[in-house]
Amino acid sequence: MGTENIIIHIPETPVPPQHVYDWVLTARETTPINTRRITSIHYAVNAALHSDGIPVDTTGDNCLIIQDYDETIPATLTAIEPALTATAALVILEIKHLVWRFGDATTDYSLSTSEYHAGSASTAGIPQWLDYITHTAETSAQFGIGSIPYDFLLIESNTKPQTYIQCYYDPTTTNYQVEMRLGNADKHYTRILENRDKATAVIRDWMTGTDRDATGWEKMSWN
Repeated sequence: MGTENIIIHIPETPVPPQHVYDWVLTARETTPINTRRITSIHYAVNAALHSDGIPVDTTGDNCLIIQDYDETIPATLTAIEPALTATAALVILEIKHLVWRFGDATTDYSLSTSEYHAGSASTAGIPQWLDYITHTAETSAQFGIGSIPYDFLLIESNTKPQTYIQCYYDPTTTNYQVEMRLGNADKHYTRILENRDKATAVIRDWMTGTDRDATGWEKMSWN
């Protein structure tokens, strides 16, 4: 049974998305500094995990570290999320090399893959999560595990029912299939995109835009 380190860091200034993982690791290894902000979050995270007996320790420059088993990491991340919602906290999974929070998460949307679920979502995190589901699909296909779709990225509105955008990677074509639903099955559309950058742009535009035009999309039939 493997373990994982969840590291939480409160930065003094915004951190570019591509630097978040290394930034948090560096902060963890810096001379210990604990400000009121990290102390307050420490209390809240500790309270969230107290009943599960999971220790939360301070480390480095305004950092917390939580060591947990791989199997329970998704549940632990869900448990601590309310304590981080109103903060600019950066959160990484050290061993999996994943950034969980980029500091710009919005509770307007939730994010899910087959393994993880977060009650908030970040536009900065879209490229990473597309890489994640791509790697899962390629590995699964290589070893003959499962079938298409091997994994998915789902960004769902927390305020509007049946309003979401989802994506999966097809290793046989190396394309990304993106689907969006705008309130009901009659407004469910799909399109095929050739690479991660195009899929990223479409998902980000959907998250930040107010006019979700279906031009360029194919309406899905359920017959």
